[in-house]
Amino acid sequence: MSATPRPAPAGAAELQGTVIQAGRPATDMLITCRDGVISAVRPADRGHGAGGPRIFILPGLIDAHDHLAFKRTLWETGPAAGALMGELMHTDAAQMRREFEANARRILASGVTTVRDFGVDLGAGLSYAGGEAAATPRILTCGAPLGIPGGHLHHRARAVTTIEDVNRLLAEDIDAGLPWVKLFASGGIANYPQDPISVELSEKLMRAATDMAHGHGLRVAAHALPEESVLNAVRAGVDSIEHGVFLGDESVRIMADRGVWYVPTLAGYTRRVRALRAAGQHAAADAFERDVITPHRRSVRMAQAAGVRIAVGTDITASVVDEMEALMDEAGLGFDEVLAGATTGAAELLGLADGTGTIAVGARADLLVVHSDPREDIRALEDVVAVICAGQPVPA
Repeated sequence: MSATPRPAPAGAAELQGTVIQAGRPATDMLITCRDGVISAVRPADRGHGAGGPRIFILPGLIDAHDHLAFKRTLWETGPAAGALMGELMHTDAAQMRREFEANARRILASGVTTVRDFGVDLGAGLSYAGGEAAATPRILTCGAPLGIPGGHLHHRARAVTTIEDVNRLLAEDIDAGLPWVKLFASGGIANYPQDPISVELSEKLMRAATDMAHGHGLRVAAHALPEESVLNAVRAGVDSIEHGVFLGDESVRIMADRGVWYVPTLAGYTRRVRALRAAGQHAAADAFERDVITPHRRSVRMAQAAGVRIAVGTDITASVVDEMEALMDEAGLGFDEVLAGATTGAAELLGLADGTGTIAVGARADLLVVHSDPREDIRALEDVVAVICAGQPVPA
């Protein structure tokens, strides 16, 4: 099976290999792409590429939670909380734009063809919201999050105290054509070991935000770590819970009942533990493992058992493959579950289920081609042969 496009009708390109999709048997197929979409999928031509290396073709991956404007190495050396907070709060706009562009190119080359970016600066990501060119993935972004005065990452958020504040700020996002709104329902891990479980935006203010956003076709995500904040956000009507480190029985039940998505971003936290240990900070690593990783791992397992839909998101420091591996190794999800979470499931969360995250006639031609079978080793997804984004080959 060959990853080299074979002769095809004018204006079309073809790939032949073993197609792997969540919930379906692997099948050797010939895929034809034309005008940015998949125009045909049919059984492989056994005479073409016979004797060549076997390759595997998957839908382009989706990162349901990223911050392209920030460096991805923040925790690799196990920095103190103050250094991390300084980076997140004081990076200037020019640097953010450079990071955004570089990281967009980098993740596309890795096979991520669609990303939900929680940009914390309205200008830094806005011009990339289309993302149709082969130079960048398709990017769905948002404005700066809504939060409380002095709350989580307050220098990067827009403070609200009244429903009028919410309506005024969301009018800016609606006018800008942004597809997502982000709410800070709680504090976060960025300032650990300070209290990461503070409850921030109220259910009332979040309900005002979701009502207005949904009324104009926007979707809403809530950064929410503790049970109380998750419950506030879900009752307010949000579409997804981000991080959800400290879930409980009630929150997973109501999330499952209401079809709210869960994006755990587990791998970034586990990477922090490894970075702390590598830096010789074993006491800090033990504390983080006890206080954050253990309950987070338990939360993912509870959500899975309750039937909560889980999507793959990386946050700042991890890759999509990192997160898929963490969900398998740390939380017990299976290969099909994590692949769905990075393809069909994530597409549904993002409102793109009709034509994204799947290899089918009429779907957007986003493809990841790899040398080895990822069902045997998820890290095979990093051994990239080729990436196709909207029908265009991505430069290596």
